[in-house]
Amino acid sequence: MLIFRLFSVITLVLLNSCADSPAKPGQPEGAVVPVKIAEPKEKAKAKEDKTSIDPDVLFMLLTAELAGQRGQYDIALEGYMEAAKRVHDPRFAERAAMIAMYMKDSNKTNEAVALWVRQDPKNQAARKIAALSALRAGNKKAATEHLNMLLNIDPAGFENAVLELAGVLQKDGKINTIYDALDTLSVQHPDQAVIFYMQSLLAMQKKEIYLAESKIQQALKVRPGWDKALMFQAQIAVFSGDLNKAKRGLEQSKNTFKRGIL
Repeated sequence: MLIFRLFSVITLVLLNSCADSPAKPGQPEGAVVPVKIAEPKEKAKAKEDKTSIDPDVLFMLLTAELAGQRGQYDIALEGYMEAAKRVHDPRFAERAAMIAMYMKDSNKTNEAVALWVRQDPKNQAARKIAALSALRAGNKKAATEHLNMLLNIDPAGFENAVLELAGVLQKDGKINTIYDALDTLSVQHPDQAVIFYMQSLLAMQKKEIYLAESKIQQALKVRPGWDKALMFQAQIAVFSGDLNKAKRGLEQSKNTFKRGIL
């Protein structure tokens, strides 16, 4: 059973299939969609916070945009990267990252995403891509840092974020990398049941039933009566052949749900 087929990977699917995206009418096939150039603003006091666009930067952006429309992505990437470094506007770093990913240039992608995260540290898309790059590279420390930020930025959306990442990593055969990063994260956040729950899902994906049961028990210890965890625990019991335990788990989940709506 492939658990992750039940969940979307909308945010990160372009990492593996952007070359299959249909081109818009009037553009060359595979052309990158134009970005809106920010209107000039007053110069900030600090150089690093500069948001106005000087004429030379504006020319650079227009050149990059034309190059992208003509399929000259290396020139477009260089233009957006340079603009992102000179103007504090995370949209340019995002643009550079998307072009680098389209070109499948991991080094440039990492450079652009690092700049994007630095300029917009709470951007979830940037954090997901940064986490994915770190996980693919086997950099557990960096991956854990980005996962930690995703948890802090949007605790309610953390489960879906991990599922998106896991869905991509599954294709790479690197499920263990995200499991290990979550292990480190669980030490930092022992009160977050969702981390143990996600580890249980991943363990089942790896067909490690006993590990999955251990992690779901940890999740329920942190958050007793969590109906989602109880239901998954029942599923684990079914896979292990313990139908009586599965039945008890479902009954408990049903009772918890009833209490919640009364």
